[in-house]
Amino acid sequence: MSTSTGLRGEIQALRALAASMVVLFHVWPALVPGGYAGVDVFFVISGYLITAHLLTERERHGRIHFGAFWARRARRLLPAAYTVIVVSAIGVLLWIPLGERVVNFRELVASSAYFENWRLAHDAVDYLAQANAPSVIQHYWTLSVEEQFYLVWPLLIAGALMLRRWLRWGVPAVVGTVTVASFAYSLWMTATHPATAYFVTPVRVWEFGVGALVVMGDRRLWPSLPPWLADLLVWGGIILVGLTSFELSGSTAFPGWAALMPTLGAAAVIAGGTRPGRLSPQRLLGLWPIQELGAISYAVYLWHWPLLILAPHALGHRLTELDRWVIVVLTLVFAELSTRTIEQWFRTTPRIAGAKPVWALSGAAIAAAVTVGLLASAQSNASSQISANEARVAAMIAHPPPCFGAAAMDPTQSCPVGPIGQLVPTPATANADFPSMPNCFNDYTTSTLLSCTYGPVGDPRVPVVALIGDSHALSYLPPLIRLAQEHKLVVMAQLKAHCPWVDTAYAAAISASCGQFQQKVDGWLRTNAHRIDVVLTLGRYDTMPGDLAARVKAVAAAWRTANADGIPVAGIVDQPYRADAPTPCLALLDRVEATSCSVPRGGPIGALRAGDPTRGAVAAVRRAVAIDLTDFFCGPTICPAVIGGVTVYRDPSHMTSTFAATLGPYVWRDLVATGWLTAAH
Repeated sequence: MSTSTGLRGEIQALRALAASMVVLFHVWPALVPGGYAGVDVFFVISGYLITAHLLTERERHGRIHFGAFWARRARRLLPAAYTVIVVSAIGVLLWIPLGERVVNFRELVASSAYFENWRLAHDAVDYLAQANAPSVIQHYWTLSVEEQFYLVWPLLIAGALMLRRWLRWGVPAVVGTVTVASFAYSLWMTATHPATAYFVTPVRVWEFGVGALVVMGDRRLWPSLPPWLADLLVWGGIILVGLTSFELSGSTAFPGWAALMPTLGAAAVIAGGTRPGRLSPQRLLGLWPIQELGAISYAVYLWHWPLLILAPHALGHRLTELDRWVIVVLTLVFAELSTRTIEQWFRTTPRIAGAKPVWALSGAAIAAAVTVGLLASAQSNASSQISANEARVAAMIAHPPPCFGAAAMDPTQSCPVGPIGQLVPTPATANADFPSMPNCFNDYTTSTLLSCTYGPVGDPRVPVVALIGDSHALSYLPPLIRLAQEHKLVVMAQLKAHCPWVDTAYAAAISASCGQFQQKVDGWLRTNAHRIDVVLTLGRYDTMPGDLAARVKAVAAAWRTANADGIPVAGIVDQPYRADAPTPCLALLDRVEATSCSVPRGGPIGALRAGDPTRGAVAAVRRAVAIDLTDFFCGPTICPAVIGGVTVYRDPSHMTSTFAATLGPYVWRDLVATGWLTAAH
């Protein structure tokens, strides 16, 4: 099979279009809400070019030289990629807050080893990791997918070529089978596991496969097309790819069926090619700016995201419109410089370009090992600093000064109002201040009953509290554990991400695993009813399906099952939360006041809290009370970001563990006031 692997104008134009889509989406997401599909265009191009190259090499030389192929890929891609990684790591050290450095260095390590897509897929189902700010290097997930493709695809093509001894259409058959199987898997994963589907490699293979299938028509099919039909393919493909920028959005189930738009559009452009003619797009696609952008598109993709993430930290303010334009210009400048110097130097210097594959691959492996080692060391150092801060916070919680945290809002205390000194946790570490207790918390996908019990189990003089709910309930587990360590209670927890305590049928509408978990919790309550004095529960109900009446009904139904087993319920009214995390705002201040970075108590916060079903459920269930701690989060008019020297939130809705710990005495006070904390049954 004869194929052409020379520089083609329509492919360069496709690269320019794909890079523009991605950059515009990241810089101005409202302008091109579907611009993220530009990466799918890159996948199709890679599938086409790599397959064409492999088949051409087999035809010319009688075999595929795997080592030479991988060495060329390394020389072409790794120098610029590792340059951006090193620059990004320096930027993280200079400007990124300490609390975000661990995540950034962890992803820099993953990107250096080209498994960033799997790292992000893991974090996508880790409920507590979802609040992490975007890392400086997370866009390398696409490079990871491509490198994994480059590693496996030559072996697949070689195997398919061997089949030609017995099956004439061996290559199209194998490529077609893999493409169809991957597409089917993509549809299933997008429907059942959308969070991970976006990143995992098998879900994306079919897009490379579509590009590979285009190669199969290079010899006879595409050249035989009438010029008008070839031109129509190119124009139609460009329009289809362009439309994805506006037709798709963040709410689109992707990749799945929606990925057919950019994928088939890119395939149509490559298949049609460009020929001279009155209606041919050759003149438009061949314009110097388009071809030049296509030539530097790889570097544009590498540079734009680190600049976008680092800029607000370096500038000390949120990006203005001018800042965004400057980032676009700098991206083009850096891309041009790195392409013309670093990338071309490695590709054209005779001593490097002519080196034996074993030396090129050995050099790449050494560079990767050194980079990974240095980044892992930086990650470990950041973790150590955070651990030291956690030890300091733990000491303050164990022996809190007056008016520390929630105590500053206690009306029985007389607390000064004025500038706040050292914040605990600092804005740099607040987003890492959460309860890491995997034995006490199910993630999105797991629904196992937990063995999470603290306190003097078996002592009939100590009451037993069952904590049930989602990640908002998890925030209260550490202060309850502290009360258990003081032998005031025994706490037993059953907690799951995005799964408040509701009736089983409603829970199943949230997710299948939530429904399964709630069914198990019902049985667990029934089994342990003789031990439990009260259920303490909390959930972030505003994201749940249906209106307030439906939520009240679902919550009340779950509480009645506990009542039927003789267990009363104390429902904590969900805490106020914000439109965004306060920590970036606090990090920019030289002097923090009591009102710094605060939000009004009414307005959006009031509207969100109006959807909390706790009070409605209390009114509908006989043995149930509401515990409302709102006045420890908000004054009469505002909800501060810092209370009693403690940073309240680590993200828009989750408390820092430090602030939650200071609420412990007040939760205990309100539990005792229920009159239900008697000796165990």
